[in-house]
Amino acid sequence: MKKFKTVIALLLVAVMAIGALSACGGGGGGNSGGGGGADAGSAAQEADVPSGDNAGRELNYGISGDAGTLYPFAAQAGFVMMEYAFYEPLWNFTADGERYFVLAEDWQMIDDTHYQLTIRDDVTFSNGNPLTASDVYFSMKLCAEDPRFYLNVKAVDIDRTTVTGDYTMDVYYTDFNSTQDVSFSALLILDEESYDLEYLANHTIGTGPYVCTEYVNNSHVTAVARDDYWGDQPQIQQINFKVINEPAQYINELETGGLDIASSIPFAEIDYVRDLGYNVTSNFGKYSITALYSFNGPLANQDARYAVSYAINRDDVAQIMFGGTSEPCTYATSNYQTDYEPRFSEISEMYDLNMSQEDRVALAQQYAESGGLVGQTLKLITNGAEDYNNAATVIQDNLSAIGVNVEIVPLDSATYFATVMDETNFDIALFYLIAPSYQIADVCGNYMDFVPLGWSGPQRDEAYENFQTALRLVDPAERSDYIYHGLEVFQEVCPWYAMCEAVSPMAVSADLGGAVYGLNGYVYQHLYWQ
Repeated sequence: MKKFKTVIALLLVAVMAIGALSACGGGGGGNSGGGGGADAGSAAQEADVPSGDNAGRELNYGISGDAGTLYPFAAQAGFVMMEYAFYEPLWNFTADGERYFVLAEDWQMIDDTHYQLTIRDDVTFSNGNPLTASDVYFSMKLCAEDPRFYLNVKAVDIDRTTVTGDYTMDVYYTDFNSTQDVSFSALLILDEESYDLEYLANHTIGTGPYVCTEYVNNSHVTAVARDDYWGDQPQIQQINFKVINEPAQYINELETGGLDIASSIPFAEIDYVRDLGYNVTSNFGKYSITALYSFNGPLANQDARYAVSYAINRDDVAQIMFGGTSEPCTYATSNYQTDYEPRFSEISEMYDLNMSQEDRVALAQQYAESGGLVGQTLKLITNGAEDYNNAATVIQDNLSAIGVNVEIVPLDSATYFATVMDETNFDIALFYLIAPSYQIADVCGNYMDFVPLGWSGPQRDEAYENFQTALRLVDPAERSDYIYHGLEVFQEVCPWYAMCEAVSPMAVSADLGGAVYGLNGYVYQHLYWQ
């Protein structure tokens, strides 16, 4: 059952990473002010309340991924980040991986599988109900019982975990898992007393600084600041989240001043958007664009997989997908994983950035001949997105240069995910390898279950066991050694080739302050007009 849950949850994480009028309202009211905030000073800037022309100015924020519900655990794409305006986790992380407490006040390790959690005693939900440890346990249990959300509490032993007081809990793990710390940042806490799944599809009841007052499916979500928020009072009174599904729409809105934050803009338009007066940042997504290899057909031969990997021009893939803002990967996943070490990039010559493209092509030709790949036709599938189709064309040209034909088959997203689960349906699949923990062993180990590729045998077992053992180790140095040994075996076999880093360009109004991006978006109450 646990393996099944992992597969389902990773599938949902992947879907989230892709790019009926209902009244909302979560109660609230009163003017109790706020406390010291979510201790997110390292993630945001301080500022005075706006005055003059900006007094009362609303913030317009373009997002995508409307799944037809405001229920936080069912959010996708940009809606995941939006939910943090309404709901809050126990803790969160800055972009550089620094943890800061939000609803939690203390977290003490008793031993590898036993922790004592203390939450704040001054927090209320937007309907006026006080936050208690029972709400935290209730939210954990909701996730644990649903394979779509169980990654949020993957290591938690719900049966042993107990509420010990109004604001305290004993939290037990089934086994130590190094990814759980980050996964808790996705555990948004719900109010047990008022919980109603149908109601929460169109309304918000959270502890966050804003409450939804209007939700029009596939159009917009209106967020209004709570005057009874427990933390630092929001400095912008209204945020209008606009649902935008096409890249051209972002540009149109930016041209007319209809957006202050654009969560995604086309790479070809970065200079133009800057000329419009916006600040543009390109944020590394901490995941890689990857070519997965099926062990079912011509690429069952290891030399054939080497041939494809050496033939791929990573710089060209990065250029055509991300307009020169990306970087080639130097090992089997993203260089921006939180547990990355430079020595991992020295394991395989295949990822050597100093090797010339001419030498790479020569090696690719040799491996194509020894692997029986010359003259073969490989089926390459994509998810149908334009950038992935463009990358497929680059690979097609690269392999043509060594005498290998490629048939490109673009699919819609739903068909793609069904197709990639069966290695008999393709030879190469372009994919994005992402895990919410941003840890190497989580990506390499769990995707071996998620997308089996037909790889079996002692080398697979050895790599898998190294990665799974690494996740269970408390000591970072010991964990690193297991990751290293797992990568040695993994990259020798070469079940996939990580080509380049995923990048997301965002545009922000030049007069918006506090827009410091973290692991799960902005700290909304710290945004302000300059």
